[in-house]
Amino acid sequence: MMEGFTPVSALVGGVLIGAASALLLIVNGRIAGISGILGGLLQPQKGELGWRLAFLAGLLSAPLLLVAVSGTLPPVSINASVGLLVVAGLFVGFGGRFGGWLRLCQAQRNTAACAAARHPEPTRS
Repeated sequence: MMEGFTPVSALVGGVLIGAASALLLIVNGRIAGISGILGGLLQPQKGELGWRLAFLAGLLSAPLLLVAVSGTLPPVSINASVGLLVVAGLFVGFGGRFGGWLRLCQAQRNTAACAAARHPEPTRS
């Protein structure tokens, strides 16, 4: 059951998410996938750390901005166990990574690109 839903707020939120995703793709050539952005922080490449941290800082600061503007956060209720949510999140992250690998293989149309996507060469700095 959705309470407090308005088409305008959904439209504004969707436009903001779409604009941010498009901007990241246009400016950095990167897809706005949280698992990939967060995963890239584990072994950051040269020049990759700043935009990844900025993206995550924006995600984490958005609720603080909402509280500053409206004075409160909307109530959230999820009718699922924490374990189920963790498993679902892992499936989504795996699916996103796997889908990106498949797109690379289809775009390159060669086996070498698929092998490199599965087993990337270690980078040297």
